[in-house]
Amino acid sequence: MFVLARFVAVIFIVVGCILMLRPDIMKKLVEYVKEGGRIYAVGVLRIIVGLILMSVSPQSRISWVVFLLGVLAAASGITIFVMKKEKALLLADRILSGPVNKLKRIGLIPLLLGILLFCCL
Repeated sequence: MFVLARFVAVIFIVVGCILMLRPDIMKKLVEYVKEGGRIYAVGVLRIIVGLILMSVSPQSRISWVVFLLGVLAAASGITIFVMKKEKALLLADRILSGPVNKLKRIGLIPLLLGILLFCCL
């Protein structure tokens, strides 16, 4: 499970780099997720990532940080199910409607979270 948590951290770093270098990929990904019930698959994935991080937190160097990131990931996944689909899609459209520099800065979030997670594991 610990290796899986490290893999999650590496995925965060890679996604952050891709989003910073190619923000158009983020737009395509959001358009893909908006179709059908794919947004709920993202919610399930976030819950799974959160549970993985919470389960490995006692074995990590800075356990409270890993646990907190796990709680935040699981909470964001649960929020997708609680929030109406239309509101979630409206929020995604609002984020994507900004300038390209804004999208590049949004890519910093998973990059920095991945680095933090990797260092804490």
